[in-house]
Amino acid sequence: MNDKSRSFLFSLLVYVAFFASGAACLVAEVSWNRMLIVVVGNSLSAAAMIIMIFMGGLGLGSFVGGRVLGRRRRSLMPYVVMEVLVGIYVLLSPRLFDGLANLFTSLSDSMDDRGGLTLIRVAVSTAALLVPAFVMGATFPAMINGAATSTADGRSARTGFLYSVNTIGAAIGTFAAGYH
Repeated sequence: MNDKSRSFLFSLLVYVAFFASGAACLVAEVSWNRMLIVVVGNSLSAAAMIIMIFMGGLGLGSFVGGRVLGRRRRSLMPYVVMEVLVGIYVLLSPRLFDGLANLFTSLSDSMDDRGGLTLIRVAVSTAALLVPAFVMGATFPAMINGAATSTADGRSARTGFLYSVNTIGAAIGTFAAGYH
C-alpha cells in the first residue's frame, strides 16, 4: 500500500470513528437525560439543569483537553483511551443511576425546603454527568491533535471536517435515541 492510499485510509477511518463518536455521545446523553429525569423529576427546570451540566462538562473538557493535549506529540492514543473510558461509563451508568436514585430519594425524604431539594438535584445530576461529559468534551481536541496534518491549511481543513462529521453523527445519534 503506497503512502497516498495509507493516508486516505487513515483519514477515512478517522472520520468514521469521529462520526460514530458523535452519534454514541448523544445517544448516551439522551439516555442519561431520560434516566435522570426519573431521578430528579420531570420538569422543564430539571431537564434544563441536566442539559446545562452536560453541555458545561463538554465545554470544560474541550477547554482543558485543548490545553493539555495541544502540547503533546501527535497520537490518537489519548482519544482511544477516552472513548474506552466513556464506553465503560455508559455500560456502568444504569447501576450508577440506580444508586443515585436511591441516594436522591433518601436525601429528598428528609428535605422540606424547596431550595435544598434543588441543591440535591444539582448535586445528583453533577455527580452523574460531569465526569463523562468532561471526557467526551476532551475527545475533540484529542482527535484534532492525533489526526493533525503537517500543514497549517491541512490542519484547519481537517479540523473543520472533523467537527462537521462529529456534529452530523451527534444529530443522527440524537434522532436515533429520541425516536427509536
